[in-house]
Amino acid sequence: MNELTSLRDLGEALDQELRGPSPQLRHKVLTGISRQPGRTRRAQRRSGLRWRLVITSGLAAALAAAILAASTIRLWGASPAASAQAADILRRAADAARHQPALTPNPSQFIYIKTIGRSAAIGDRNQITMQAELHEVWLSADGTRNGLIRQQPRSPSNLSRPAGPWQNTVAPPCSDTTGSGAVCQPQPGYPAGLPTSAGAMLAYLYRNSHGQNPPPVQAFITAHDLIGVSYLRPAALAALFGALEKLPGVTVAHHAVNAAGQQGVAVQQIYNGMSDQLIFNPRTYAVIGYREVVVSASAGLKVGTILYSAAILRLAVVNHAGQLP
Repeated sequence: MNELTSLRDLGEALDQELRGPSPQLRHKVLTGISRQPGRTRRAQRRSGLRWRLVITSGLAAALAAAILAASTIRLWGASPAASAQAADILRRAADAARHQPALTPNPSQFIYIKTIGRSAAIGDRNQITMQAELHEVWLSADGTRNGLIRQQPRSPSNLSRPAGPWQNTVAPPCSDTTGSGAVCQPQPGYPAGLPTSAGAMLAYLYRNSHGQNPPPVQAFITAHDLIGVSYLRPAALAALFGALEKLPGVTVAHHAVNAAGQQGVAVQQIYNGMSDQLIFNPRTYAVIGYREVVVSASAGLKVGTILYSAAILRLAVVNHAGQLP
């Protein structure tokens, strides 16, 4: 990716209306188990879940993003791309995304997402116990209506067995959690204006990743967070996978299993002994979940420990919050 291509793609991205679920809603949806001790270690690393959208424009912003991309390449080595195996998986996933039927919700409808998650509760002396939770989320399609988040603890050894009552949380389309008094824009669960080219999507991921990890790691986290809490049009989803193909440090994760026990093929980013993985169905190449796994003793935990995993069980369009498809 030369400088002229970078600037062209960045300009394309900056000129579009870039909207997605609010960082507050994204944090609530993806870290529902974070109140439990086992999520503390992961939440510190995955600070990207608290990222805020930053909309910029003009040549100065494009140049700044180009400088960021250049520094990223220097940090991660000469090759600014995923491994050959990972690239093959991502190309297949992008092709499958382009050919999937598109959902077309009305502005008044809701995006329904059902997931099951497992997390490791890390106690004294790194003693680990597993916890599980079922999530149902209703996101306003146009971002102007209250959404709903439902969570129910489940038995880690038998996910079909409830381990506690349902808890309901109203998710307002926008709220000022910073106290700055800034006017919030509607944040749709069916985002419009996301980039539809791989280069522009890569720039979008870098620009909207604001955690404390290295840029490629944070961009990878932002990518699968975006998948987890919104419905992306086929062209935008294909562009997302194309962007990950361009991301340095992306490799294949073998023997990947989501929280529901489904076997898959996965791509990953490894940092500080932790592997963040995006898991695909090995036949259809649809995303079926994601997880975080300890892959090095440098993390201070036993290699192979699964800190968090999730399975995407259902995605649909419904007429009102709380309605099941």
